[in-house]
Amino acid sequence: MPGLAISAVEAVQSVQRSDNSIRLVAGKEAIIRVFVDAGQQEPVPLVTGQLRITRRRDGVSWVLAWPGNWFIRARPVGRHDRNDASHSLNFRVRASFTAMWGSQVDVTANAYVFGHEEDDPRTGFRAAPRQASFNFRPRQRQKLLPILIRDRWHNLARPTLAEYFAGLYGAQARWPIAIDGFVVNPPIEGETASYENLEGASSWTSLLMRTALMILFGPSREGIRTAMVPFSGAYAIGGIAVPHPFRPTLVTQAPGSMKWNVEDWELATFAHELGHALGGLQHVWLGLPSNDAPWPYDGRLPMTTDQPGMASPTRCIPAGRPEIMSYGADPRWPSTAAYNIIFDQTPV
Repeated sequence: MPGLAISAVEAVQSVQRSDNSIRLVAGKEAIIRVFVDAGQQEPVPLVTGQLRITRRRDGVSWVLAWPGNWFIRARPVGRHDRNDASHSLNFRVRASFTAMWGSQVDVTANAYVFGHEEDDPRTGFRAAPRQASFNFRPRQRQKLLPILIRDRWHNLARPTLAEYFAGLYGAQARWPIAIDGFVVNPPIEGETASYENLEGASSWTSLLMRTALMILFGPSREGIRTAMVPFSGAYAIGGIAVPHPFRPTLVTQAPGSMKWNVEDWELATFAHELGHALGGLQHVWLGLPSNDAPWPYDGRLPMTTDQPGMASPTRCIPAGRPEIMSYGADPRWPSTAAYNIIFDQTPV
């Protein structure tokens, strides 16, 4: 006989701890995870639920009638795996909702075996409601200047603005940035110098420095300079950036496809370089003495992620994946340390 009980409720926007101590951003999509205990030694199938979200300032409520993953098997007590999306009911909360909630909301989670939503919780087929509170904090928008670069050496056309926004999407999914958290200025066009062959790393450095030092006029030219070159498998690296205190700049390759899969390495690369330019993050430690490392490393960051993240209601990025500032295999994802650093670098 089941005895359903809700053991935990978590709100995840990229990565989260079990105590919900990672801060949330207004205007960014969230996945609210509801973990359900079976109350017996065997899993209970066909468990689903609803979520009521109440804005604290005026009492206005919204109901999410179905989780994004529809049904789960409730697990025996202590058998939940936060690294597995199927171990929780996962409710997708759109960015527009977290933007209009103001800041503080109260969540009431309900879980039950399908068809038993009206049962008394004492029957065991419906869990007693569980409440949680979350604070979605507004952040200041960041200005970006897209610079679309033609590759003269290889005669490759400039990336399109659609490719640019695909790369930007990968950064928004990983970092504490609202869906409208970037003010994207009208793009300008550029090209590599005749001597810059991007099959060599030195040419990437040359292009980065020229982009950072370009003299531009007008308020529309303010912000992080985000240059994008065409995609090519022949290039030496995927991107490069400099966290200049007055003119942060990055150069990255365009995505190699337009699948918009947030886990693709091309989208992770844009997020990686933005971590340099926006937050001043360095690469993760390589296990080498500092004087042997080929580039500066950031002692604040672990080599792998310390908590699971959520890419969608059905896709969990398990803890132990390569940190976003590493060169490990994808999907790369932010550690809680990297996420908090970028959060603190983004003004209220």
